Amino acid sequence: YEFWCLTKLLGSVDPKYDIYYVYYKNHSYEHCFAGSPSLKEGRPKFIITDKNKKTICQVCHNTMIKDFFDIQRAPDISLQVPNSPDEPNDTHVLRIFDSKYKRGRTKRISKNEFAGFALFLTGLIPELESRLLINIFDELKIANTHNLLITNGKESSESSSSRAHYNIGELVNLDVNNSGSFHT
Repeated sequence: YEFWCLTKLLGSVDPKYDIYYVYYKNHSYEHCFAGSPSLKEGRPKFIITDKNKKTICQVCHNTMIKDFFDIQRAPDISLQVPNSPDEPNDTHVLRIFDSKYKRGRTKRISKNEFAGFALFLTGLIPELESRLLINIFDELKIANTHNLLITNGKESSESSSSRAHYNIGELVNLDVNNSGSFHT
């Protein structure tokens, strides 16, 4: 589900931006995306650019990132600054996404899942606001300032003020049959 969410996000990028697939030729992970938290070095990624070829961000999957507290974290999907190195830290993170697959469409994002994501945010984006100030995801109609919990189930029972405090948006009911809906 994580990788499917990555492809869905990439497929929703506004047409005024270009997406490039970047891989490391002759590396053992040449075209192999990480199935679990992994170092960034050697792993493929995507680059999003404007039409003038200026890089907007890197899009990485399961990349280990050293947070503000010096702890390694690995969000499912991270948008990183254009020049983010192979060993990124919290200063290289623009926005993060975490996907939560549910075995039933009526299942909610749990309080523990919400709290865990909020903890991720305090270490990776201490000011809690997305550092990417443009909305590159046109098709999904998600706010550009939010970090996202994504699920095929229902939204959490957290209050909108709690989501606002942590700057967390929830993209829910996202699966092969539904384009999802965004909640703040």
